[in-house]
Amino acid sequence: CILIQLIDFEQRPSEAVSSMRMHHQWFPDTLLLEKIDQDPHRIIAARLRDMGHRVANRQAQGAAHTIAVDPTDASYVGVSDDRRSGRPASLRSERVGLWHFDEPTGTSLLDLKPSGEHVSQWSSHLHGARTNGFDHLRLSQPGGSFSQGERSPPKTASDNLRSISSIRLPSGSGEDASPDAEKPKSSVMVEIKIDGFNFVGDDFNEIVSFRLEDENEGTSVGAATLHVGRRGEAGIGFWLTTANKESPYIPLSEDPIFDTPTLLRVHWDSRSGEIRLATRTASKEFWTTVYRTTLGMSSLPEEFSLIWNGYALETGEWIDIDRIEILRE
Repeated sequence: CILIQLIDFEQRPSEAVSSMRMHHQWFPDTLLLEKIDQDPHRIIAARLRDMGHRVANRQAQGAAHTIAVDPTDASYVGVSDDRRSGRPASLRSERVGLWHFDEPTGTSLLDLKPSGEHVSQWSSHLHGARTNGFDHLRLSQPGGSFSQGERSPPKTASDNLRSISSIRLPSGSGEDASPDAEKPKSSVMVEIKIDGFNFVGDDFNEIVSFRLEDENEGTSVGAATLHVGRRGEAGIGFWLTTANKESPYIPLSEDPIFDTPTLLRVHWDSRSGEIRLATRTASKEFWTTVYRTTLGMSSLPEEFSLIWNGYALETGEWIDIDRIEILRE
């Protein structure tokens, strides 16, 4: 598949590796197509079935880490395949920030002590977001007194506004570039580990969002937002939104109580212009890419935000975040 994309369709190596694939091994006599519910495979599958072929879905086909040689200048281009947790091994991953939330009970975002090479302080508190003493940032219904920087509780339902706290990200060049960097960074990855949800109430709007944003492009264009929580009666799940696209809703649990530690990763790749969403449970080693889309960005995000409306929760409901890590390569 990759050679066909490179030679016949003249794709770049990164495009050829990320393109959808097919597999057929004669026995069983079935054609397997990646992500058969998405175009172009959705259309192709329908046509093949009409012709009498047996067609089935394969979520991910193979792991094809690739080295391509440009015949014009004999240069090498390496591309990792993230279908099985692939990532560049020859590049130095730089930790921008890591939050383990192991501070004493009741510590707010502004008082957290992260580790990282270029980490900045969170811009504000979040309603109901405090460490719980068990290495979690617990998001729950706000209550009691409010610290400096937090808004007072809403007086009416119309005051149930979102609370946002952000950190600045390094650009990868200029003053905040690493002194030992050989070239500017081309991607940013955010990994979030969530240990549990407890949504026992009757409302269905308990959602926390994580947003990467390139301010130079404006908030509606240069942004990708991961949403996690309960949307309607579909149960607990997650999905990704960009300016004009939204991924399918990916369920985690039909039960309102979820206690399977799960990791989510958003990969912003400025070289290919892609945004990729991957997940795995904490007990598994390999990531599974569940969604990818072209954002058309040639620059890296400059801001990461945690967006939360604590007043969407009822008493006794909570979300536990175990870790947030931001890397760039």
